[in-house]
Amino acid sequence: MRVIAGTHKRRRIKTVDKASTRSTKDRVKETLFNMLGPLHGKTHVLDLFAGAGALGIEALSRGVDKATFVESDKDAFKVLHENLDALSLLSRATLYQTNAETFLIDTSDTYDLIVLDP
Repeated sequence: MRVIAGTHKRRRIKTVDKASTRSTKDRVKETLFNMLGPLHGKTHVLDLFAGAGALGIEALSRGVDKATFVESDKDAFKVLHENLDALSLLSRATLYQTNAETFLIDTSDTYDLIVLDP
């Protein structure tokens, strides 16, 4: 899997090697973000069911200031952290290892864009 566009264009990111976690395909990411258009001015994205972080990382690469990632699976959460670290994006990311429903009940933050691929 790779980052499609932006400052990290063509950089590869790890995927989660589990049947219960599947990555958003590059073609789907490309179509989604092309439909959304420029992300400059969008300051905070929430990536629910983050998995390896493909959608949130794509948003960060395309100009979003910060991203919050929510992933409940411990193996996926580890890969997510590794991907953000490898791309030097940890300073712009907040990570939660919890399920999406619990996170949404507990959070009071607001977001400019919410992406999810459960």
